[in-house]
Amino acid sequence: MRPHNRAGDESSIFPITQAWPLPYLNFTREDDRGTLGFQSDRFVVSWSFSEGVNDYPGFDALAQDLESKLDQFIATVRRETGQEVSFSGSECVYRNAITEVSGEELAVGVLTRWSGMSSVTALHTQYAGVRMHFCTDEDMEGCSVTLSVDVDDDGPSLTLDSERDLEVDEQLPLGGLQVAHDQLIRKFLEYTSDAMQKRWERQ
Repeated sequence: MRPHNRAGDESSIFPITQAWPLPYLNFTREDDRGTLGFQSDRFVVSWSFSEGVNDYPGFDALAQDLESKLDQFIATVRRETGQEVSFSGSECVYRNAITEVSGEELAVGVLTRWSGMSSVTALHTQYAGVRMHFCTDEDMEGCSVTLSVDVDDDGPSLTLDSERDLEVDEQLPLGGLQVAHDQLIRKFLEYTSDAMQKRWERQ
């Protein structure tokens, strides 16, 4: 299922014609670290870090959890409505707070692939941000990635948002989530520093 309608896409009510729209439902663990959300056009499993706690389950475990919960959802829809859930693609998003560098250093580091840091010390900006969109790489057909650098009250952050669109009649597990994740990791390795990669590998 597409996590959200893109501009120009037709909106539809799922699963019964002329039914009331399904509201977005979000269920959160007691520790506020894991959430499950779904609506007519999205099904989302997410995970958040807590300060001082380092027990990220990893992509594979989260994907298995998503598959298990999605199977239950599909079975419920089929049982209650007689309708089948269809997939149009998948989306994988990583957002990381960056505490070891400033927003300016992060923006310049990403744009230069960490080769032009000597010029950053002269910058005195109120805000630094970057948006980069990558279309399909070779052997990653149907996949695109948006990389964002932002600065807010919590400091600078780096977000990688990877999407995999399915062709008509194309079928991939979880709508191609593994492909979207592989492409995200490829861009992560291209646009982060060695220190960041070592730090997040430990997580």
